Amino acid sequence: MRLAARLQRDMLPHAFPSLPSLQFGACYRSAYYVGGDVYRLWRLDEHRVGLFIADAMGHGVRAAMQSMLLAHALVLKETDPAGYRLRCPADALAALNRELLRDPHEISRFATAVAAVIDARTGLVRLANAGHPAPVVLAPGYAGAVDESGPALGALDHAEFPAVEFTLRPGQSLVLHTDGLDAAVNASRGLDPLAACAAPPHHVADLLALDHDRPLDASLARFESRLDGLNGSLHAPDDVAVLAVRFNPA
Repeated sequence: MRLAARLQRDMLPHAFPSLPSLQFGACYRSAYYVGGDVYRLWRLDEHRVGLFIADAMGHGVRAAMQSMLLAHALVLKETDPAGYRLRCPADALAALNRELLRDPHEISRFATAVAAVIDARTGLVRLANAGHPAPVVLAPGYAGAVDESGPALGALDHAEFPAVEFTLRPGQSLVLHTDGLDAAVNASRGLDPLAACAAPPHHVADLLALDHDRPLDASLARFESRLDGLNGSLHAPDDVAVLAVRFNPA
């Protein structure tokens, strides 16, 4: 189990793309040795990056293997001898859903996920959600959720996932997270962390406490230390994964 945990962490991104107008930060905590949460962040071309976060059903090695397979099966960039094209995240999730349904050797069929593409020049975000907790847009004095979503991956044949587009304003951060963050928010407010309810965006903002005057990765490191102070943090009810991007043009 320790080896599985090490392998899982080794597969998570350890360095973020270098783009002058974007800051990145991430947090990952598994409730057990390994978890069903995963995130991925990678450069697609000179100006755009791809983001992916997923939560496979269940816990342990089976869920961890499934989430890692999903993360590397998602295709946002297609190449051929003539060049490349970027896929709409909604189309990429639909293709991933079809692949999951036709694989007779699936490890754990159901998962939730969010895929997104961000343009570092303009802050334009193209995003699609497959039954996952709503991404949150944060700025000083502002917290809003991106609520549009399709079904979970592996649930329906021919599932469709709404394509969402919006533009981050300077200083705004897009936060993708798994439902373990909702459980942590509930715990921080003295509520049952296992209650099946999504935390409001402003409560997510309160727990993350992103400091807009310091680098995003430093703020998320402080959030990790706050997780340690929550009641029951040694026996967390769920995995926690957070992936954040801040648009900060010159």
